[in-house]
Amino acid sequence: MVQLGSALLNLQLAVFTLTIAVFLVGVVSIVFPRLARYTRARDFELARMRADAEVRETAARFHVPDATPIDSAAVKIFRAQQGRVRRVHDQAREAQEIYRDRVVRCVASLWLAIIATALSATVFHDAKELKPYVAALDLVAMLWVFHQWWSALAENYRWAALRIKAELLRQENFLTAVFAPANADVPSDADIDRRFAEREKEMDETVIAPKPMRFRAWLRSLVRTKADSPSTEKALRSYWGRRRAYLAPNEDGAASFAPNDLLQYIHSRPLDQFRWFRRARYRLRRSGQRRAALLACLFVTAILLAAVKMAFTHVDEASVQASTLGNLLSFAVFAITASSAALTSLYLGRNDRSLLHRYAAQERRIEDWLGGFLPKVPGIGTLLAAPVSRSSLTEDVLSFEDLMIDELVDWLHISQHDTIELAP
Repeated sequence: MVQLGSALLNLQLAVFTLTIAVFLVGVVSIVFPRLARYTRARDFELARMRADAEVRETAARFHVPDATPIDSAAVKIFRAQQGRVRRVHDQAREAQEIYRDRVVRCVASLWLAIIATALSATVFHDAKELKPYVAALDLVAMLWVFHQWWSALAENYRWAALRIKAELLRQENFLTAVFAPANADVPSDADIDRRFAEREKEMDETVIAPKPMRFRAWLRSLVRTKADSPSTEKALRSYWGRRRAYLAPNEDGAASFAPNDLLQYIHSRPLDQFRWFRRARYRLRRSGQRRAALLACLFVTAILLAAVKMAFTHVDEASVQASTLGNLLSFAVFAITASSAALTSLYLGRNDRSLLHRYAAQERRIEDWLGGFLPKVPGIGTLLAAPVSRSSLTEDVLSFEDLMIDELVDWLHISQHDTIELAP
């Protein structure tokens, strides 16, 4: 009976310690992703205000007038189809947020375990009653980190797949609207759902990469060297090649573009894409500056704490106060050093540099496109503007969509396979 009672008591203690550990991991898993989302939302708002002003300057430099809100057939078709595109776009954005939340949970839970271990080894090294709680916290945190990390890999695939689908559907919406005949009827919601469902099915079958590896296949890939397969890029370009050939210029020169429809396209597609790149670059620069500043603060703090700890070694540690202060210094040095090492790895390993250069290159290509396209539509946005032959501008519109396909391919490579090679 005594042994049974002792076993039940130990079981209750184990359940209690595990409950405390799960509670602490759950708290950081809820709080830190919300803080990260708040920071991203704040950066986005700051970038929006700055980028919008710069886009207006770019439009003025190329003499692009404001678009007149005329409900032409193209505009009506675009608005009717936008709801279906927005639905997939929102799914991709949510997958992106879920992926980032899982990564934040990994980092936050890992640091919770590190801090707890550091405290038990320094400040509370004599408190044996805390050892079971720290051990339980380490176990729960590591299991949760592995679960969130593996889930983040799967969510990264889902995010990329939905991003591909959203961008291709957005492109489909713009092109079907701008190439619609002037007297075209607005399709019904049922027709739009059916056509876009067919497009999504074709994308799933011919463009989207196979589902991510299972766990055992992933373990095998760690010890086997295998060249990267360009299947997704080839499938994406093949899909766009078929759509491009279907929309390519034909011999019918009677069809024409309405100048206001072209102006709406310029504002909604090239200039809006330019605005997106400018916002993204501002956010990336701000994020990089914030990380660099934090890293510098951690380095300086680590140096100061190490100097104080070195000076403290010459002080008599016989008193309780001196011993406590020494343990606190040891804990602070441990935490700051570990934070500096992790942030240094993050600072060197992030893909911000590749994205910054790529987005800057895309901005230049959009400016070059505007400089070549606008002179072909004299008087656009004015009453003097006349309809423009479709055969003369179709290739220009499709060439801009070529840029968007290149951007999507580069985004996939940078987001999933980006590495930094350091010179020897």
